[in-house]
Amino acid sequence: MTVKTGQKTKSIYARGADDGLWLGIIFAGIFMMFVWSLKLPLLNIAGLTLMLYVPAYAWRRLRRTHVACHGITTVSSLWMQGIVMFACASLIFGAGALVYLRFADPDFIMRVLRMGQEYFAAAGTRESAAFADEIGAMIANGLVPRTSDFVLSWMWTCLLTGSILSLLLAMLVRIPRVPAPKADTNPDSGSIN
Repeated sequence: MTVKTGQKTKSIYARGADDGLWLGIIFAGIFMMFVWSLKLPLLNIAGLTLMLYVPAYAWRRLRRTHVACHGITTVSSLWMQGIVMFACASLIFGAGALVYLRFADPDFIMRVLRMGQEYFAAAGTRESAAFADEIGAMIANGLVPRTSDFVLSWMWTCLLTGSILSLLLAMLVRIPRVPAPKADTNPDSGSIN
């Protein structure tokens, strides 16, 4: 399905890619806020707030397409737009996260694992102590996953959850009625002089 905006026609794939660019920037912002929250804990609140904005952003983008098509879009086309949007966003987020973790802060994952080990060791339960020992064994035996493995798992998580969210939103954005397009009331608009 294509959407005509002014003189320009865009497919749902182009709309999804365009919207995915901004969503990818939002995902990268969420990632950076959570990374920096280790030093400035208040950034957790900003990161969570931005996470809560993601469904609202996706709703607005899908609803915009549905309204531009005068309410005749199908759930499957809106869902596909959402999948493309989250796929593009995941690629942008993944590239940014990989560059940051590989070059700007290569010790981030190890630092988080050590923090987790300390936290579980201090928790005082037998289960948490066992979990802390497992983390310590991972670190000691060099079994910590590579940076690219972490980034790929985050990308797949964004894409999977975004696909599910897009399906739900694709059904919901169709519920509010879309007003019919205004008819041309000028009787001379179709005549050729």
